[in-house]
Amino acid sequence: MDKVNKKMKKMDKMDKINKTNKMNKRGWIMIIEAVIAVLILFSFVFIAMAKQSQEAKALEARPEFYNIAQILANRAEENDKLRGYVIEGDIDKLNDSLQEDIVQINPRLEMDVDVVAITENCEYDLVEKEIYVADAIIATDTETFEPKKLCVFVWEK
Repeated sequence: MDKVNKKMKKMDKMDKINKTNKMNKRGWIMIIEAVIAVLILFSFVFIAMAKQSQEAKALEARPEFYNIAQILANRAEENDKLRGYVIEGDIDKLNDSLQEDIVQINPRLEMDVDVVAITENCEYDLVEKEIYVADAIIATDTETFEPKKLCVFVWEK
């Protein structure tokens, strides 16, 4: 009977050791899982921050293009010769004159112009590019009031 009790006690101790070892293994596995989860979470956060940073840098350069379009529209508004081209609807001469200006301002840009009624929107069909538009309303003279809208489109080459 003594031998049986000793064997039982030995088995109980072995069971306790096995249970403890299993518990320890589970603990380490849970710690590793938690560390991996945190690493995955941080990687997503860093990727999102990097993407946001790139978008912010891209947007910083873009206002310059809109300002250039606005400068060209204002130049056409203030120059009598260019105003005449708008009133006559001579888009080719107007485009050529402003093209010379844009090459001096920034040779990386291309531009086009359109003259529409003041109630119409400035629209340009160039899908693969990011287009910046500025407009100016130009009236003929005080006797006949026939205003037209000059639309200046600017995009990067």
